[in-house]
Amino acid sequence: MRSSSLLSILLLAGCYVFAQAPQSSNIVLKAGPQSVACPVELSAQLNGGNGQVLKAQKGHPGGAAQSVLVVLRNPTARTIVRAEILVHGMPFERRLLPAGSRSADDVVQPFHLQRKIESGDSATSEIWINEVSGISDVELTSFVYSDGPAWHASAKSNCRVAPDRMMLISSR
Repeated sequence: MRSSSLLSILLLAGCYVFAQAPQSSNIVLKAGPQSVACPVELSAQLNGGNGQVLKAQKGHPGGAAQSVLVVLRNPTARTIVRAEILVHGMPFERRLLPAGSRSADDVVQPFHLQRKIESGDSATSEIWINEVSGISDVELTSFVYSDGPAWHASAKSNCRVAPDRMMLISSR
């Protein structure tokens, strides 16, 4: 009886050890989009945040949509008066993509921010995007200073962020 109990324990322990053995895996973790030499500070958060909220295009569009709060902070000595933003999202259709790739089927919606952002200040806008299952990233494509010159995204200088995935469900 004692030997059969010992045999059972050894058999169970062997199964446990085998189950914990490392297995080969094809899981790939990819960092979100990175800005390169961005002259302003850009951040985004899904469905929440603090500060003054300005709704783009009269607020919630109705139907299936998601919102993202986009914060643009101006650390430069000049005033920004206008910015162009692209919000990238994933459509509802099922699909399978290699890790790190983009699909031509991704939803991209442009938004125009007409707002005066003084040196050291920030602007927060709530942006709604239609017909998406998720928002993947936010891209600042250009902005204009009050004295005339404009900045445009390039290979050497671009501003792109993935939204913070923490969703606040209450303001209390």
